[in-house]
Amino acid sequence: MQIDASTNLLENYLKIASKNDETIDKDGNIKPIWANLFNNLQHLGLDNLNQRSLDIKNKLKENGVTYNISTQNSGENRAWKLDSIPFLYDANEWDTIKKGLVQRAVLLNEIYKDFYGSQKLIKDGVFPAHVLYGNDGFLPPCMDIKNPFKNQLSMYAVDFSRGPDQRLWILDNRTQSPSGSGYALENRGLLSSFLPELSKGIEPKKLAPYFNSFHTAITKNGKINSSELNIVYLTPGPFNETFFEHSYLASYFGYTLAQGSDLVVRSSSVFLKTVKGLEKVDVIIRRIDEDFSDPLELRKESQLGIPGLLQAMRAGNVIVINPPGTGILENHMLLPFMKSASRAILGEDLLMPNIATWWCGQPKELNYVLENLPKLIVKKGNRKIRHSSIFCRTLNEAELAKLKEEIKQNPRDFVAQEECILFTSPSLVNGQILPRLSATRAFLVSDGDSFKVMDGGLTRSSADPEKFVISNQLGGISKDTWIVDQHFLPQKEKLVFNSDKFNHRYNSLPSRAAENMFWAGRNTERVLTTVKFSRVILQFIQEEFSMDVKQQPHTLTILSKTLEALTYVSSEDFDFSKLETHSKYIQAVVSSRKMPGTVVSNLRNLLNCATTVNEKWNHDTKRYINAIENSMEEIGTIKTTHQTQRILERLQSRLFGFYGILSESFPRDDSYYFFEAGKYLERAINQVVLIKNIFLLKQSSEIEKELLETLLHNNNILVFYRQLYKSFMNLETTLDMLLLDETLPCSVSFLIDKLNNNLQKLPKEAFGVRLTPTLALVLEAQTMVRLSKVEDLGVYNEDSHEMFNLHSFLDKIEELLSKVTENLTNQYFTHTLIQHSLVEYTDTDILNNEI
Repeated sequence: MQIDASTNLLENYLKIASKNDETIDKDGNIKPIWANLFNNLQHLGLDNLNQRSLDIKNKLKENGVTYNISTQNSGENRAWKLDSIPFLYDANEWDTIKKGLVQRAVLLNEIYKDFYGSQKLIKDGVFPAHVLYGNDGFLPPCMDIKNPFKNQLSMYAVDFSRGPDQRLWILDNRTQSPSGSGYALENRGLLSSFLPELSKGIEPKKLAPYFNSFHTAITKNGKINSSELNIVYLTPGPFNETFFEHSYLASYFGYTLAQGSDLVVRSSSVFLKTVKGLEKVDVIIRRIDEDFSDPLELRKESQLGIPGLLQAMRAGNVIVINPPGTGILENHMLLPFMKSASRAILGEDLLMPNIATWWCGQPKELNYVLENLPKLIVKKGNRKIRHSSIFCRTLNEAELAKLKEEIKQNPRDFVAQEECILFTSPSLVNGQILPRLSATRAFLVSDGDSFKVMDGGLTRSSADPEKFVISNQLGGISKDTWIVDQHFLPQKEKLVFNSDKFNHRYNSLPSRAAENMFWAGRNTERVLTTVKFSRVILQFIQEEFSMDVKQQPHTLTILSKTLEALTYVSSEDFDFSKLETHSKYIQAVVSSRKMPGTVVSNLRNLLNCATTVNEKWNHDTKRYINAIENSMEEIGTIKTTHQTQRILERLQSRLFGFYGILSESFPRDDSYYFFEAGKYLERAINQVVLIKNIFLLKQSSEIEKELLETLLHNNNILVFYRQLYKSFMNLETTLDMLLLDETLPCSVSFLIDKLNNNLQKLPKEAFGVRLTPTLALVLEAQTMVRLSKVEDLGVYNEDSHEMFNLHSFLDKIEELLSKVTENLTNQYFTHTLIQHSLVEYTDTDILNNEI
């Protein structure tokens, strides 16, 4: 094909690319699909491409797209990396690839059924016995577990790349909980939004049909004794490396995202602990490691699994996709025997071969590996053993000798693979288009009798130009994968659920999610209250400085001590007789990472809660959460009082924005009411604490006036107060507004009413009562406030100046409100009341949810 001379980007790329590059065919010509892409890149321009890449990077951060890196000593939340240049396959070649991938999936499915069945492949010598019995991936407790359909391997992912002979080689299998499809979908959405020019005249095939097939397969295979399925997406939690994908796909499909602690087995069935009681689960999409799935029969120390899960599967009461035990198919020891297994099981040769692999547990293969070690890659045969691949060409003589001894001592533990000269593809690296080694992960889902392949995938390129390391944990970069059909008609990418095969059902709120929503509300309010009051104190300090006050006023000490009572951040090391010390104390309250109760500590708690229920937030809400996270980073840079003021002001605006977008866009469901209950409970308690500590004692008229103005200013009603009472400052009128006025959003009466309204919306049917213990507490506090008389609250002792009526009243309100959390926990979060009553119910009661 003739290339326009003006296509400088392509010409420049070809100068540095080797013949082993995806852009070049076996005859040395430029592939048409790549020529079209470079023409689009040329029209866009390199500067524009780099700017769009920066926009994509920012959007990935804004959307919270991460790949969590966890090591023994630390954990890092790493932003997902997306190359702006997609990876292309011609549709005709892809059709051939799909045949090979489907064949591989069928073969692995049959191997799995044999390993956990008759084990004929071991008896006939197709696989050595050690490959099965010496494999940590083999789980004997799973021998009698089967899902009620043909293909036990419902989901499958496979990594492959092109070798020097232009053939595509299988590099790796992912069978127990394949990851990456959610990231592929996010990649496609971002590239379509930010670089639509790249697909002009190319029109890659869409990903949505795969996800439609996935959903249809799940619902069709999952219909057991139920017309309405309860599908749970089981995640290890927010510290797992692919948690973003778990919450993303659960939200995308409308499944319930749950952790192991959210599920319980009763009468050989799995139930989801929700705020409405226990709900039977029909299908579990498992994203936790299989040996952690059931601590009763597998890894006993597991805190991630569901005790009794395997028994529920044996009883046929729940389907787990993929079932525990499929992880054995990932181990490298199987690869050398796949060719003979295909002939034995399918009666045909492999359409896509493995990369050449030798298992050192056989004498001939062991000798070959030891003699050719410098040109091989050595791995552990058992994938469950954490062991990085060893590129032997990088080792010196002493290191090679040491590795040989290790292999000789335990030869059956090792496999070696050929280090092929794999193909490169164009990547945007440091502002330039450069060749990088790459591999594609394809995704398959069972459709009953066979498998369907996603028309796309997750391609990853190596950050190191000299070494084929594509793992995300080691810095690999993802690429959108396009299947290009020049005759393919453009169509909108859309997920369509087939309604005649699936009845939509309301997903009840898991108890863990409810608890995190509740504490997200409380922690947001804790931060906001501290930020607002700290800003008011800083303003007071600034006014004192501006008037050149030599000694700090008594008012400021009262305010700082009130801040201490609000946050529990000790002021013991601060000398409040000095004016500047108050600023230093506030800086500690804001930025100290060593003490609980500080702004940064509560921000961390808020973000942890928000991350745990990531599937609940829409894009706009996530943008504010991301902005709040940025504020936490900004707090770490604070050095001056001016910086503190500026950062707190920005954080306060972001918190109000977060509240605003929730109010405007969040559905009025249980999640919303738990969040609002947490918010108003915390706000009411904080208001009580502020009033009580500011007015510990009756003060002189001058100090009292300053305290009243400060408190009114903190509640944003100083102007309103002056409109009502002009310049007259009075304790009784202020207490009337802040405690009893039901029209003011800051009054304790208003806040308790709002708390009560939200608690009233929470499910009560599981408890069989109209007035739950929680509502009884709030009703008592509500009644106390309404029956109180402000003229009585202002009474004080002439000798001690103690305002005993006010303190007694506020102490009782605080005590009642503080018990609300304990009662909510027992009722909804830990199911204390429900669990204690289970012994009184029959199995039928449990199955009918009558608890």
